[in-house]
Amino acid sequence: MLIAHLANHTKTLRIGSGGIMLPNHSALKVAESFRLLEVMHPNRIDLGMGRAPGTDRITASMLNPSNNWSEQDFMEQLRDLQHYLHDTSDGGIQAKIKAIPISETVPAQWLLSSSGQSAVFASHFGLGFSFAHFINPHGGPQAVQYYRDHFKPSVDLARPVDNVAFFVFCSEDEEKVRQQEALMSHRFLQLEKGGGLTSTGWEDIKHITYTAAEQERINANKPE
Repeated sequence: MLIAHLANHTKTLRIGSGGIMLPNHSALKVAESFRLLEVMHPNRIDLGMGRAPGTDRITASMLNPSNNWSEQDFMEQLRDLQHYLHDTSDGGIQAKIKAIPISETVPAQWLLSSSGQSAVFASHFGLGFSFAHFINPHGGPQAVQYYRDHFKPSVDLARPVDNVAFFVFCSEDEEKVRQQEALMSHRFLQLEKGGGLTSTGWEDIKHITYTAAEQERINANKPE
């Protein structure tokens, strides 16, 4: 809904997801949703996809009770998605199913990764690759290099296309920058401990004292 809203209020910007956690959804549903967006805004839609649950395992199991987070299932979903978006079939059940609406163009597809593992899938299927440096500041160059070295051309991409995602905070107020950095460090610790991203501001954390182990994680999570 947000992609459609933003695309309706712009003319040339590319708008996309960052991203759809594919194991939580039906590949057919994703294909039809993004085909509709592509019909409405041709050559402006990016379909960014991830393999992680994007939430805790309990919530993910409610979104898709059959999800077992296996690499094989994810590859099958990616394969099915290509058939639905390109109206092709390998002779399986996809031959009886069409993703509606029919579109003359296909949304650009990107696989998102914070661990580097999805570089394997992106290179195999000939998709774009985006490394989430804002989640994991380590391993990005190696993941991108693997993707480029092992890329197999697809009907959509003849050559590898990659990018890196960063957190950016802009302010001329140095104190505000310091506070925002401290807040982000606190949020990363919350995530690592399995806590939810509750609504938290500077006033909630300014008096927190971290243990030596927590401070070590804060330093490790800071961008290089």
